[in-house]
Amino acid sequence: MNTMILAGSIVLIVLSLSLFIFHFIKAETKKERVIMTFAFFTEPLDMWSSLFYLGWFGIIYVLVIG
Repeated sequence: MNTMILAGSIVLIVLSLSLFIFHFIKAETKKERVIMTFAFFTEPLDMWSSLFYLGWFGIIYVLVIG
């Protein structure tokens, strides 16, 4: 079970980072990129951030409880 949680967590982190990088590359100005980066790491209810933090919570759960 811990292996499945760990694998799912890694998939969520990779998915969220790939979505973020895709939109980061599409940004036209440096100001947009700075705002996107700040929002990614500070807004937990954002789509990319929630997947990212959910993945980290899964990894922490496996390491601490498992």
